[in-house]
Amino acid sequence: MEYSSQRVVLLPGFGEDDKIFRKIKPFLNGYSLLYVDYRDVLRKFEVENITMDKFVHELIEYYDINSKDILIGHSLGGYISHKIKQSTDCHNCLIASFTDPSKIKIPVGFKRVIKLLTMKGMFTSKLFKEMLWKTYEKKPSVAEIEHTLSVFDSYNKEDIYKLIKIIEPKKKSWTRLFRKNRTKRPSLILHPMSDWIVKSPDEEHIKVPGDHFALTTYFEIVGQHLEDWLLSLHQEWAHSKELELEYRLYEQPELWIA
Repeated sequence: MEYSSQRVVLLPGFGEDDKIFRKIKPFLNGYSLLYVDYRDVLRKFEVENITMDKFVHELIEYYDINSKDILIGHSLGGYISHKIKQSTDCHNCLIASFTDPSKIKIPVGFKRVIKLLTMKGMFTSKLFKEMLWKTYEKKPSVAEIEHTLSVFDSYNKEDIYKLIKIIEPKKKSWTRLFRKNRTKRPSLILHPMSDWIVKSPDEEHIKVPGDHFALTTYFEIVGQHLEDWLLSLHQEWAHSKELELEYRLYEQPELWIA
C-alpha cells in the first residue's frame, strides 16, 4: 500500500541527526520522509532571544509543517513534535521522549553553570567524550553514543546551548497548570523500559524493551508499533472520507450514480 502523498517528519534528539532513524526507515516504506536539521532554524536566533515557542514557530514555517503531516520524534525531537502539535494539531509519536522537561534524568538546571560549560566546549571536549565512552562502551547503544559525539563536533557551541536553553523547565504556576489541562496529548508514545535519560511518562504509553536508543537496538519492535499505528491512521482517514462522501450523497441526491 502506497501513501506517497503523506509526509512523515522525523525529528532527531539532542546531538543526533537523521542516522538515528536508519533502522526504522523500512517500516515507513511508502511515505514521503522529511529529516529535520535544527541548525537551519537555530541560526535564525541569538542565544539571548531564543525560546521554545519562537523556535517551534520558525520550525513550522521553515519546513511548512501542517495538520496533514505525521511527526515522529526521538528524545528531544519528541518534545519538539509535542510542541508543534499544539499549533498544527498533527498526529505525532514520541519515542523515548517527554512532554515535560522535568522528566529528563540528566539535570538541565543551573543555567549559568551549564551555559559556561557549554560555551567552553564541554560537549566537544576530550574529557566529555572519554567519560561517555567509558560509561556506555559495553551497552548495545554504544554506536549511537559514538555517532552523537561526532554530531556534536559539527555543531557550534552557541547552537548546542540554544538547544539546552529551550528545554529548561519553566517555573510552576497556576497559569501553567491551566495550560497543561488544555494541552493536546501525543498521538502515540513508545517508551523504553530501561531508559537512563528520560523517566517514564505520566501519559498513557506503550512500553518497549531496551534503553534510550531502543529505536536502533530493538528496531523490529519499535518499527512494528509504528507500522501498526500508521496503518490505523490511514484507516481512520479512509473511513472519514467514506463518511464525508456518504454525507455529500445524502445532501445532494443528484450525485447518486444509478
